[in-house]
Amino acid sequence: HLTGDREYACSTVLRGMDRRKNFTGSMPMNASLNEQVASYSGIGRPRLKGQQLPNPKTWTTNKKAKWKRIKLNLYGKQMTLLVLTRKCLWYTATGQRLVHVLVTRDPKGNFEDRAFFSTDPNANPAQLLGRLAKPWLIEVSFRDAKQLFGLTDPQNGISRGHKEPGRPKPGPQLRGSHGQKAVQRTVPFIWTVYGLVVIWYLRTNRWEQDANTHRDRAPWYRSKVAPSCEGMLGSLRIGVVSRGLLARPLPNRTLAETRKTLLRLGMAA
Repeated sequence: HLTGDREYACSTVLRGMDRRKNFTGSMPMNASLNEQVASYSGIGRPRLKGQQLPNPKTWTTNKKAKWKRIKLNLYGKQMTLLVLTRKCLWYTATGQRLVHVLVTRDPKGNFEDRAFFSTDPNANPAQLLGRLAKPWLIEVSFRDAKQLFGLTDPQNGISRGHKEPGRPKPGPQLRGSHGQKAVQRTVPFIWTVYGLVVIWYLRTNRWEQDANTHRDRAPWYRSKVAPSCEGMLGSLRIGVVSRGLLARPLPNRTLAETRKTLLRLGMAA
């Protein structure tokens, strides 16, 4: 079962997809929908799609629409949504393959109505939305690896050109296969370090302690129950630096100030 952004919910990906595989993704609110073709026994070419149906945007403006209220856990939070569902054809993207279309509405009005679909017609709304939420963990990991662990910083195999005669032209220049070898080493190394930081944090069992510390320093942030990757790095930084600073006995006042400084350093990590 595949899950992807709207860029992947297109005929290029979906039209030729093996029927043993399913795809769940976003759908534009103006998507052209059709009824499924009824059985045909006449003469001539059978129809490829049935009657035109209202698009998802029209569903939301229908005052007689029967919204169903569901409760589910998304992104680690309990949420309540209003949903409309229908099984039909999205011919421009999936051809004659039946899809399960789902339109969601936030009863509190915090975000706009959205449309989703799945080529698995038997998926219920909770399953469909749950599949869409799962890749978020991967996206967060990509963000952390880039911004916190420097995944995009190394210029592997890239050199800058010069304007002087006989020198390479301006702009990034590849240096043979050097970049390929560097990438093959750099990316796995950074992800390994990422994993080691998480493993270290879990083994030190600082989860509740750090969450309580954050709530004490920021009383308005009462929803803080789990550490972020920044928090894990902060704890590691405190642990590494404190081993050097606190290795020798310090006066009580100096010790207290040092601990405060380390805490601020960890918070800013």
